[in-house]
Amino acid sequence: MDEVNKQQEVEGFKPQGERDIAYSTKDDFKHVVQGNRHQGTSDTEAGQIPTDWQKKLLVITNLYSSSEDIPKYVHNGTMNQMHQRIRAIVIVTASIMCLTTLFISRRTTAAKIARDPDAGVIVQKKKE
Repeated sequence: MDEVNKQQEVEGFKPQGERDIAYSTKDDFKHVVQGNRHQGTSDTEAGQIPTDWQKKLLVITNLYSSSEDIPKYVHNGTMNQMHQRIRAIVIVTASIMCLTTLFISRRTTAAKIARDPDAGVIVQKKKE
């Protein structure tokens, strides 16, 4: 069995437990992602001309650092990534607004319920 392992190591194969693991730092990862983000040619077939609002959203979502950095044609993949990020922002914002409205209305209703008995108002069921 050892002869088989030695032969495999000579041929470039390493057993499962001895394989090299590639590690990456945060800066290396960012460099790779930034390099791959704008792949492909950005022309009329593979890209689109962003509107002023889309340029602002590209900057807000940190796909570009400033509006001057945005090329004339932006790759479709980059635009899709912007739409995904904006979708997530809208969902989170809508959820926060919904919960805020719920808690404010519950607090207002609780305050009204607590205020009525203090003012001497007695709530009774209507008689038919």
